[in-house]
Amino acid sequence: MKIVIGNKLKELSKENFKELLAQEWEKIEVDLGTGNGRYVYKKALEKPNNLYIGIDPVEKQLRKYSRKAVRKNLENVLFVLASAEMLPEELENTADKLNVLLPWGSLLDHVANFNQEHMQNILAILKSGGDLRLVFGYTEEQEPTETERLNLENLNEAYIKEELIPRYENAGLTLKNFKEMTREDLQELETSWSKKLSFGKPRPMFLLEFKKK
Repeated sequence: MKIVIGNKLKELSKENFKELLAQEWEKIEVDLGTGNGRYVYKKALEKPNNLYIGIDPVEKQLRKYSRKAVRKNLENVLFVLASAEMLPEELENTADKLNVLLPWGSLLDHVANFNQEHMQNILAILKSGGDLRLVFGYTEEQEPTETERLNLENLNEAYIKEELIPRYENAGLTLKNFKEMTREDLQELETSWSKKLSFGKPRPMFLLEFKKK
């Protein structure tokens, strides 16, 4: 498994990763598409008894908060270099909670269209009884190129309730919560992108929370 430590890319062996997981963590939380890693860094500071794993395919982005984590000597946060399409097999069945917060590109396609093959691989990260939290949104008017490229559906409450939620439920998940996000909700997410969006032009943003059977 490739991980970013400060400015360096290193290899974490399966044995060392197992040793890390075996520590007495209260909860293991994974953030897929973590970007610069702000979310997992902030959470690791707040809750030292939890292990936080941020995953992103862009090494340069991960360096920012990995450097901060090194300076703080945080031992409960890991920055993994990987894509949603090529997740390390070591991550299977590790997470008590899996976040996909404000995805873009192919990850948005997997979440908003429920790409069966890739979502099954993503959901494999979760333990039985684990929680999945999704936050996403887009509009054809504001993102015409991306919505066309990804063949995204018109995003609204009806589409989510009638089309999207049943796809997740058929994949072995139980819906716990569904709502449209407010600006205040976005600010509380503690990601760099959510901060920008909370002050930008309004657009529909939705929260979906599921439990894995």
